[in-house]
Amino acid sequence: MIDTLNIVPCGFEALTRMVMGYCRERMQIEVEHINDGLAIVESCIQSHSSSDEIVCHLPHAKQHIKIKSQVLDDCIYDMYLNPANPNSLVHAFFNSLLACPIDLRKDMVRNVVLVGGTTRGVPSLEQKFMKSIRGFFQEQVVRSDKDEEQSNDVQSIKHIEFKSLATVVMDTPLSITYPLPFSPTVIAWVGGSIMGSLNLSKEKWIHRAD
Repeated sequence: MIDTLNIVPCGFEALTRMVMGYCRERMQIEVEHINDGLAIVESCIQSHSSSDEIVCHLPHAKQHIKIKSQVLDDCIYDMYLNPANPNSLVHAFFNSLLACPIDLRKDMVRNVVLVGGTTRGVPSLEQKFMKSIRGFFQEQVVRSDKDEEQSNDVQSIKHIEFKSLATVVMDTPLSITYPLPFSPTVIAWVGGSIMGSLNLSKEKWIHRAD
C-alpha cells in the first residue's frame, strides 16, 4: 500500500511557522523566533475574546503585540482543511483514497485515525476534518421530465479528479477514531514498537527512500 502514501508538512511546528508567515505577510509583524510563534498559537487557542484582536506576549522578543483573532483559524483551514491547497491534510486524504483499490475505499473511510501533538493542540480538529471532507462534495439535484434525483459532485471543476470519490465519501459513514486508546502524542511510537516486535518481512516496512 506504499502507493497510497501521501506526506504533507502539517505538524504543529509547520502550523506555527505558517502563523509566523501570516503575521509577517498580512499584518507586517515580524515574528522571528519559533518560541514567539508558539506563544501566538497558544494565545489564540486560549483566547475566548469576541474582539477582532488579541494581545500576545512574545517571550523571546520580550514584547507584546496585537494580532487578528482569526490568524490561527485561517492557518488551520489552509494547512488541514483546504482542498485547494495541495499540501493540506484533506487534500492528502483524497489523494490516498483515490490511490486505494476501489474495494478498499469504504474501509479506509471508516477507519481514519489522527495522531500527533496537533490533534491535541487544535480544538475539535477531528470534527473540522470530517466536516471538510463531506463539505468538499455538494449535492446536486438533477431534474428530468418525469422525476428528479440527487447526485453528489465536487464543488469546483478544479478538483474534478476527485469526482469518483463522491459516492464512497457521501454514502459511507465517515468515522474518525476518537478519543484514541493512547495519547495522540505517543500513539505513533506505540504502533512502531508493535511493528518492531513482529516478525515481518522487509517488504512490510516503508523506508526513507520510499
